[in-house]
Amino acid sequence: MERLRVSSGPGGYCRLIWFEEADQFMSKHDVDQVLLSLYRGGDIFETIFTYNTPFSPSHWLNVGWNNDKAMITGDDGETKIKKEKVYFKHVNLYDIPRGIVPEQVYDMAEAMREENLQEWKHVIMGEVGDPATMVFPNLKPMRPDDVDFDKDFSMNAKNWRWFVGMDYGYRPDPTVCVVVGYNRIRKVLWIVDEVRGVGWSEEGIYMNVCEMLKRGGVVPGSITVSSLINSEIDNRIIDGLRAKGLNIYPVKKVSGSRDISYQFLVGGYGDVREIWIDSEKCPGCWAEFIGAEFLRRDIGGKEIIIQEWPSVDDHGIDATRYATLDLWMGRAVTGSKRALI
Repeated sequence: MERLRVSSGPGGYCRLIWFEEADQFMSKHDVDQVLLSLYRGGDIFETIFTYNTPFSPSHWLNVGWNNDKAMITGDDGETKIKKEKVYFKHVNLYDIPRGIVPEQVYDMAEAMREENLQEWKHVIMGEVGDPATMVFPNLKPMRPDDVDFDKDFSMNAKNWRWFVGMDYGYRPDPTVCVVVGYNRIRKVLWIVDEVRGVGWSEEGIYMNVCEMLKRGGVVPGSITVSSLINSEIDNRIIDGLRAKGLNIYPVKKVSGSRDISYQFLVGGYGDVREIWIDSEKCPGCWAEFIGAEFLRRDIGGKEIIIQEWPSVDDHGIDATRYATLDLWMGRAVTGSKRALI
């Protein structure tokens, strides 16, 4: 979500305030900042939030929805606390009168229900995702403005290491390059910048990656145009990018390292407690990480969670794995300098 500058009009005031796609706001704090600017000059205000249900149960909208509903209705369904100024309306595809939405959409929904019931429950019915199926339950949105690097010793610049990784995407998949930090004391992995695009030429990759590197990351001097880039990419493109000046090297495939890199990211080895993502600068990575889930399959009449790592919509995740190779590669191949699947 881009930063907003709110100003009043030439006359009157904003009585009706509508947040469309409210789930794109990073936190309730961001919404409150807008409202503090708009709640002026009048006595009666009406605020509307419309959005698709976020997948993560910990998303601020899901938490707020549950808390506010609890204030209105008790667990027994009886009124607990009257809250006349709050109204909730949850609508799914089947609540809409037929004829408004094309029939093809209903056909797609029914096909989704047959093929992937879990996706149907979330996308079509608007249900919150099951925490048990989330690949990365340790996610947290975090911007540099939210962090005091000087006041908190553990956040001091010397406690961070910074990495760059890139995953090359063959059309229609995107090429993604990310800047990732690791805090050895807090055991936090922080994705602070990304660039992504589809169908980039060698020159396009070079221009966009250079632009990201010139932004310098979060800590001054931590990222430069000469920073090392770990990348899974065709060697001919690697050679071309190196000839242009990028300090980029290919990663090599080693059996078992894909699982090891994912175990590292989810905290399976105790090296990563939280993954922070600046969702304003890295909306693609945020969407990939927050949406990554294990599938459910019906086996013998019972719904079983299949522990398989994502294989689609994972280019930002892969770029992060490549970037952090030096943090986990020792678990894959002793003494290897570049090892990855």
